[in-house]
Amino acid sequence: MELPPDELPEGLSAEEYRRLGLRYTLMGKAQLAAEAMARSSKARLADPDIQTSDQEVQYEAGMRFGATLLSAIMKAMQNDKRDGDGEDGIRNEDPFEEMKSQLKALNVPDDEVEEQIRNIRQSLAQLRNSEENIPPQEIPEGLTADEYYKLGLRYKGAGWTEKARDSLQLAIEADPEGETGLLAQRFLRTKIPRRPVPMVAERENIAGYNQMFSQDWRAARQTFEDLIHTYPDFEWPYGNLGALLIERGETDRALKILDQALEINPYYVNAWLHKARGLALLSDFEAAQLCLKRAADADPDDQTIGSIARIIEELRQQ
Repeated sequence: MELPPDELPEGLSAEEYRRLGLRYTLMGKAQLAAEAMARSSKARLADPDIQTSDQEVQYEAGMRFGATLLSAIMKAMQNDKRDGDGEDGIRNEDPFEEMKSQLKALNVPDDEVEEQIRNIRQSLAQLRNSEENIPPQEIPEGLTADEYYKLGLRYKGAGWTEKARDSLQLAIEADPEGETGLLAQRFLRTKIPRRPVPMVAERENIAGYNQMFSQDWRAARQTFEDLIHTYPDFEWPYGNLGALLIERGETDRALKILDQALEINPYYVNAWLHKARGLALLSDFEAAQLCLKRAADADPDDQTIGSIARIIEELRQQ
């Protein structure tokens, strides 16, 4: 199946825009997905042949508000602050003005709208500048299993895979048969590289991810390819490169790269999820669902699985 265009077409029906939005979501093109969903809502509400209740109007407005808020959060998380340099025609718009109109469509009073927008601005500023979630350089001694487990999650979030591994191992040692220990074992198996990784590889992978997040596609691709060449047993660059290739429309090559990642670590949940997205974009829904099952078998608590499954199922039924 032909992949969605890089620019959103004009004059489509509500159903066509929604389908595009779902496919952009699977590709990882969040801003195009948000715009497609917004146009779907607008076309649906403007179509006299579609009977729309007040509840549905509010639901559609709520979806648009959520999509716009997601876009604003993604911008706030970018380190390079190049908000006006995007190629998709959305970055130059003020998301807060759009959110105001969407809140009003939800029948929120004007004074509450202003208060909510003010709170969102403050929260996003804190998100951009806060260093509260940066974990300590050295793993503390004497923590409980739960504290070591949560610290392991923070290390993983910071991209410090070996600190995460050590912290999770301490959680397992402190509670080998208990709930926390079992959670730590699962996280270690599914979310941490299968083999120890040098710090230089961790840093390069983080740099590549930041390049990808900033849409510096060429640099990110080169970074991940260099990592794969230098550290062939490190599965994360394969997963990141697979995600990048899906977003850039190179789905077939992405699937081959993701298969290599899964050969290294068959419990690598993110690789299964990326592969499911790629297969769904090629309309191989049965194979995509099998990938989701493998991901769920590895980590039944991963909330991303359900979200992707719902998108794939809606596309399959269209």
